[in-house]
Amino acid sequence: MKRLLLVVAIVLAACAGVVALLALGPGSREFGERRERFPRWEEGQVARADHALESDDRQVAVAEFRTLAARHPDSIFLHLRLGAALRASAEQEEALVAFRRARELAPDDDKIAVDFLLALDAVGQQDEAIRVALELAAKPRASATTLAVAGTLLANNNRVDEALPLLARAVEADPQNDLAWHELGFARSQMEDGRGAEEAFSRAIALVPCDLATLHAAAWNALVVLEDDPSARHYAQQAIDCPTGRVKDKADFFYLRAELQLRGNEPEAAVASLSSALEAGYEGREWCAPGSFFDLALGNREDFRQLAKECRER
Repeated sequence: MKRLLLVVAIVLAACAGVVALLALGPGSREFGERRERFPRWEEGQVARADHALESDDRQVAVAEFRTLAARHPDSIFLHLRLGAALRASAEQEEALVAFRRARELAPDDDKIAVDFLLALDAVGQQDEAIRVALELAAKPRASATTLAVAGTLLANNNRVDEALPLLARAVEADPQNDLAWHELGFARSQMEDGRGAEEAFSRAIALVPCDLATLHAAAWNALVVLEDDPSARHYAQQAIDCPTGRVKDKADFFYLRAELQLRGNEPEAAVASLSSALEAGYEGREWCAPGSFFDLALGNREDFRQLAKECRER
């Protein structure tokens, strides 16, 4: 009997050892561009953390990736995902630490360098961000995205003259890069090159018709730089008609359409657009103040007075 119990104990111990070896061994799943693998017992946690980040469950993503990155300090994938989760959670200082570590692990990876310089910019270290950006842009085969980001940083820091050549290189390197066309349009608009900006925005919109940021920039350029109300109205309407985006994201476009409709002597349509803007969550209150452009033009209409009252009471 004792011998039987001993044999059973030995068999159980052996099974436990095999299970432990399997759990500690590398899993079959691969993560990130470098196809990193993690111990089998951990790969489920890595997958859950990644799913949480993609599902915008930021709190879970940050907690999981923070634990995993501490356990695997040399994992590029985990530090990049931790940085992304922290950035999404507006924890910019900690995000910078994670992206800095990823760059230390892969100093020649330009994509990681872009994440790093954007993290620098987010915490107010613009000089350092621009220095890194210019180093990347100086490479003979710099990617269109790298050039676009470098140009954007320069333009945002009042160095538009330096930004324009980089952005021109970006669209030349990849004519299908909508970000590069958008940023080129924005920089040209800053230089009051309205027609050049219009051309660039049109190229970006042709690539991504429902990018609300580009439609907003194109509408602003048409309205302010070109003083072209019909074009501004066209962009506003295109944004409103887009099937993508939350209704709240379109509030500014409803308001712009209302302003342009009133300037075009369409009071009833302007009131309807104001109502849509208010319903979408437009936060501006200037239009409902006594003596405003809208009040002077529409103050005799009961439907406008009701809207203005609702606006003032919010």
